[in-house]
Amino acid sequence: MSISAIILIFCLFKKFSRHNGKIWTVLSICGRNSLDLYIYHYFFLSWFKLRHLGIWLEDTNNLAIEIAVVTIVVVIIATISCFIGWLLKNSPLIKRLLYF
Repeated sequence: MSISAIILIFCLFKKFSRHNGKIWTVLSICGRNSLDLYIYHYFFLSWFKLRHLGIWLEDTNNLAIEIAVVTIVVVIIATISCFIGWLLKNSPLIKRLLYF
């Protein structure tokens, strides 16, 4: 069963990879920058004081506001992480030290 699902997902990605839609462009950018997102977002999560935001979101009891605020925070942190990764990759000295 799981092998069938893997083959199905592989075939779907192969079929739709030829299309150059906006969704595939966004997914491609996320895939190329996923290491930057995984590594650098930790530092921004600890830098932002999100504990206070979490307490405020629990008190609002409004799902629409929670989704909107969390989406905005996620997009900001992901954008900053990708930008920092881009800066580090384009710096010759740091590129040699970090990315060999």
